[in-house]
Amino acid sequence: MKRALKVLGLTFLLYLGYTFVFGFLIFNLPIVASTDLSYDHEAMLEPSGEPTYAYLLEDLKLSLDSRLALIEEAEETINISYYTIHGGRSRDLFFGALLNQADQGVQVNIIIDYIFYYQSRDEAIYYEAVATHDNITVKLYEPYNPFLPYTIQNRLHDKLLLIDDHYGVIGGRNIGDRYYEVESDYPRKTFDRDVLVFGDDAPHSTVMSMNAYYEELFTHEYTVDKTVTRRSEHGELANLLKDQYIAYKTEESIDNVMPMIRNDAIPVNRATFMRSPLERFHKHPVILETLSAMAMEYDEWFVQSPYVIFSSLMAEYLPDPEGRSITVLTNNPALSTNLFAMSGYERYKNDISVHATLYEFQHEHSLHGKSMIFGDEVSVIGSYNLDPRSATLSTESVMVIHGETFTAHHQSVVDGYIAQSLEVDPDGNYLDDPGVEPVEMPFAKRVALRVVGMISYFFDSML
Repeated sequence: MKRALKVLGLTFLLYLGYTFVFGFLIFNLPIVASTDLSYDHEAMLEPSGEPTYAYLLEDLKLSLDSRLALIEEAEETINISYYTIHGGRSRDLFFGALLNQADQGVQVNIIIDYIFYYQSRDEAIYYEAVATHDNITVKLYEPYNPFLPYTIQNRLHDKLLLIDDHYGVIGGRNIGDRYYEVESDYPRKTFDRDVLVFGDDAPHSTVMSMNAYYEELFTHEYTVDKTVTRRSEHGELANLLKDQYIAYKTEESIDNVMPMIRNDAIPVNRATFMRSPLERFHKHPVILETLSAMAMEYDEWFVQSPYVIFSSLMAEYLPDPEGRSITVLTNNPALSTNLFAMSGYERYKNDISVHATLYEFQHEHSLHGKSMIFGDEVSVIGSYNLDPRSATLSTESVMVIHGETFTAHHQSVVDGYIAQSLEVDPDGNYLDDPGVEPVEMPFAKRVALRVVGMISYFFDSML
């Protein structure tokens, strides 16, 4: 018996070592998968000749209402990709709208990251009520394989809502109450950013390219079906969700949202969808490489990311900052709950402030938006954080919008956040601003950040 326990214990230790080496340590090596995927950044700066409109989704409540209104527009297909869907009223309304439209014969496809589905779901029956509908297919991306531990690092991070070939929403928002002001007293809100792209009353080439990527993602060998055995309570819950949505639709006048968006959307020269390759290990940083080449065409750059982290692999593809005016906006580390990411940012913030004007947001709520501005004519909005995980590990996608009027609007929104931020000097201290009070970090969190930093120091390439 003792011998068997020793063998079992040794086997377990060997497996832990195997997982640690091939699930974590191996990613410190610059093993980059090859790809044929590439983009011509110069073509993105030329007018497309196709009527194209962009609408910035910044307001929390409108970001939910617009999703619900867009779902109502669908005639054939709704394609959805999210990193996480959290429990709460926004999930219930979102699922209710999908079920209602599926009842009309629309095919609904949903893909969620496998690991974060199991980590963030609150009540499985809500997903089951959706997945058991005849016109809804739910899939999960990249299940963890204990024999291939490196698969744990390659996560799905896209946030896409595609309505037929007509409308495409892309940005940083997941589904969860903190991203949408469905409850005015919700204790912890997150300011995020999406953009809706569409054309005239016809399929649009940009949305078609988004759907082509979605089809590749949805049918990929890394993606598995979420199978559910239908039970009577699934139908009961589905009816309840639809009733909640219909009541909300009436109370909030959802039918008025799309006419308002079509009226206020801004014509742009071109909107180009760009995404990362679907590979394991380190992907070739196609998005970073393309955006770096584009940035070199301009003297002024703006970057917003919830945190900013670099790695030696990223450094090979970053643009030369010499002679450029660079502004970076991120969170005060006191605002973020992502200790690992913020511990990485703390190591780089002083270097960032040497090359850029670095602002940290000071507020009771945090920033989650990811965007860039080049010069006065290019806006980039998507799921892409400026960190190693977005650069080479996760699935990511962005929209590159060429248009001065839209970029000016984007800049005005950014300026509002900067007005609530403090500049960081090269020593890591805040410059005084009488109109902005710094958010103080609790002592316990400061200690936790330092402890986590000692660990994350060895894993920058995975932050």
